Amino acid sequence: MAMQSWKTKISEYYKNKVKQFGATPQGVDWNSKESQATRFEQLLKVIPQDGEPVSINDYGCGYGALLHYILNSTCIRVNSYYGYDICREVLQSWTKPKGRIKIELTQTSEVLHLADYSFSSGAFNVKLDIPEDKWKKLILNLVYSLYRKSRKGLAFNCLTSHIDYKEPHLFYADPEEFLLFCSKLGGTSTLLDNYGLYDWTILIKKD
Repeated sequence: MAMQSWKTKISEYYKNKVKQFGATPQGVDWNSKESQATRFEQLLKVIPQDGEPVSINDYGCGYGALLHYILNSTCIRVNSYYGYDICREVLQSWTKPKGRIKIELTQTSEVLHLADYSFSSGAFNVKLDIPEDKWKKLILNLVYSLYRKSRKGLAFNCLTSHIDYKEPHLFYADPEEFLLFCSKLGGTSTLLDNYGLYDWTILIKKD
């Protein structure tokens, strides 16, 4: 399958979502603001609470909800933020926060900048009609890319395969398989899967 093919399909999917719901959790295919915040809380556990300013890569950044959550609901200080999304319409829905933060948004499927920490929340869930094995290979390559572009650590989430009912257009990942893959990259990998949602989060802290 051509790379441009999956990008076009996924971009069109999210373009329709954001046109329907705007810059909201539903506009990037989350059920609610509460579940979105719960996922962010898990992801951000990779950052030590030492108060030092950090730079961040946000892969599949949507309308910037992660950055707004960090600034409004945590003590984490951000000096540089790099947001990546393949959907132009989603990026156009952004409202940049106030403050002296370097913010760079790019319409791309690549991770371009080296940052202290990298994140991806929900970007791996929607596969549409893309074969599952091809989608999983794509995700593993992206996780490796995020690892290489992270100085101190990274965190990402996926829908769990440990459920009875599955939507055909979504990708459900085996947490143990992904934890094994991440443990081979280096550093310390931790699986979080007990926060009340049908997904899991992996944190990787580099040594």
